[in-house]
Amino acid sequence: MKKFIFMCIMALFASTPFTLAQTALVIIAHGAPDKQWNMPVLSLEDEVRNELNQRGLKEFTYVRVALMEFSQPSVASVIADCKRQNIKQIYVLPLFIAPSSHSEEDIPNVLNIKYNHETRCSLKEEKTDIADTDIHITVGPTLSYSDVIEDIISDRVKGMSKNPSCESLVLMAHGDPDYRPFWEKLLKHTGEVAEKRIGVKFSGFAFIGMGQNFYHDFLPIATEAAKDKKSILVQGVYLSGGVKDIATYALKDKAQEQYADSLPKGISVVYDEQGLLPDSRISKWIADRAAEWVTNK
Repeated sequence: MKKFIFMCIMALFASTPFTLAQTALVIIAHGAPDKQWNMPVLSLEDEVRNELNQRGLKEFTYVRVALMEFSQPSVASVIADCKRQNIKQIYVLPLFIAPSSHSEEDIPNVLNIKYNHETRCSLKEEKTDIADTDIHITVGPTLSYSDVIEDIISDRVKGMSKNPSCESLVLMAHGDPDYRPFWEKLLKHTGEVAEKRIGVKFSGFAFIGMGQNFYHDFLPIATEAAKDKKSILVQGVYLSGGVKDIATYALKDKAQEQYADSLPKGISVVYDEQGLLPDSRISKWIADRAAEWVTNK
């Protein structure tokens, strides 16, 4: 009889292979309707898992990427899966360029570790589900708290550059009005690093959101950048996707045509075709932050 009971218990454990899972690493990105944007983000799941394994970090038995909007897997669904798999604590990394309303308001509210009535109403309108869990959750920093952005952007600019002494560099980013000083400091520093490393002239930056008014926002800084240079290198500071796609799409808006036609004549404008991803330095940065948390929690 005892042997029978023992065998039943062992069979129960065998039927629940994730029972031993205790700690999760959940990487949250914005998400997009475009599968091409999501693809390099979702690929991070395997990349980070491999990076953790190579470092011998066995604490994270569960690693997932969750998307805040537009696509699956959603944040709420991943947190629900953590609960099903007996996770006891979750380390969340918001994979965003810098602090913004997304990282400081939306994500904590979606995770149900913060309550802001205005934010909750906005999330409800967007049909974003709120996580329902009592699992302990810790939220980590954005990408801006490292050198990874300046390193990758400098390499992207170097790849576009042909003759640095004749080129101006303009950076473009989404930005956030509520966190503008932080974003300005980040882009100024990133541009100055690229200028020092490559030799191009850093002419400044523009916040363009997702490019709704791309040429309107680009024209003033392009005019300034073209004063004593023959070429303008336009590099976006976005997680996924390049400025070239944004610029091309903006031309479909007739309201933007007049601004595009007013760009400096006789100047070559080169738009980047790639965001921060794909790049192994992102998965290494995620693994670095995870290791820090494990060591200091």
